Amino acid sequence: MYLSNQDRVSPQADYAFKVGQPSGLVIPQDGSSIMMGPAGISLILSLTNPSPEEIATVRFRQLRCGLAVDQSVSTALLAWRFDGIRPLWMDTPFHICLDPRQECWSLPERQPHEHLLVMIVLQDQFRIVRALRAVTMRPKLMAAIEAVVAAQVEAVRGGHWSRDAYNSDIEALYRRWPTSKEAMRDAIWADLGV
Repeated sequence: MYLSNQDRVSPQADYAFKVGQPSGLVIPQDGSSIMMGPAGISLILSLTNPSPEEIATVRFRQLRCGLAVDQSVSTALLAWRFDGIRPLWMDTPFHICLDPRQECWSLPERQPHEHLLVMIVLQDQFRIVRALRAVTMRPKLMAAIEAVVAAQVEAVRGGHWSRDAYNSDIEALYRRWPTSKEAMRDAIWADLGV
């Protein structure tokens, strides 16, 4: 599949993004969110009035992703670091079962040696897409994420998870790792490919 930073692209079947157009997503300002499911993974970054330097950082700089897991909770944390003069750090708690549709409780099928495409969307305070980027996630990190997703689905099906549990999980994660840097330190991580 050919991907251009100006094309309408998204691994999520319900969304198409284009630079300069509304994203259609409500994400807390200066925060991030992740969409994942059978159609793939999208990282949504929301910055108030992103500077040209921040846009270039998201579009072109080296990106590292780390998966931080606390075995006492089923929600996990993805930490993201975009290199640059001023590195851009984000973290994103995730639980695949936040989407109530059970058909969305999986990731794309892939062979153990295959990478997975991740779409990164940067939007401003008005929800206008300011940058798009496609990267590939390495197999070792994908295998770790897939194991977390499988455990999350098992917990939900076993009746051991709820929206309240998710909120408690997030509090526990941020007590353990108050910053993205601390989460990355303890994470299974990989530099993502272009």
